[in-house]
Amino acid sequence: MNEKSEDKQYLYTGDIVVAGCAGEKGTDLILKIKKEELLKKFNSSCLSLYKSRADIYEKLSEDIIIKACGSCLKSADIIKADEGGILGALFKYACDNDCGMRIRLKAIPITQLTVEICEYYKLNPYRLLSSSYIIFCKDSYSIIDSLESAGICTAKIGILCTDREKLIVDKENIEYINRPAKDEIYKLGADIEKIKGDF
Repeated sequence: MNEKSEDKQYLYTGDIVVAGCAGEKGTDLILKIKKEELLKKFNSSCLSLYKSRADIYEKLSEDIIIKACGSCLKSADIIKADEGGILGALFKYACDNDCGMRIRLKAIPITQLTVEICEYYKLNPYRLLSSSYIIFCKDSYSIIDSLESAGICTAKIGILCTDREKLIVDKENIEYINRPAKDEIYKLGADIEKIKGDF
């Protein structure tokens, strides 16, 4: 999809890159509080493999990204997608910077286990507690290459633009990125009390 030519009503101003995967921190917490239930549904080795992967991404930091990318990050903004997930962080950035964006939801990195757990509990993984980072930049290709060379799952997920519309453009119908409500993790109800200290 050629995002730059899709809509003539705005001007392209930069790329949006995600380092890390959607909902990984939330998935890790769900595995803690729903362990027995999930062991009945998923293979234990699959859960263990995910846990080792989640530990890696929990240690992902802005310093690690800067070290991996160096001068490629010149004039780039880096934010952490935490409570409210990736979509919550994108909405806040757009409001804080008075800009618009066009997002391809299917381009956002996500593990199959996160997809399946979110489907099981009817959660939106893109609004689930995350430990990933979002980079707003001009040179997305060099940044992606540098981060992938450092073993960090990375993808370009959209563009920044001059209007104020925050749109998801790869669904059957274009959708707006709405103001975030509570993080999806809270839909687990009383169980959230067990893990509040992990936020």
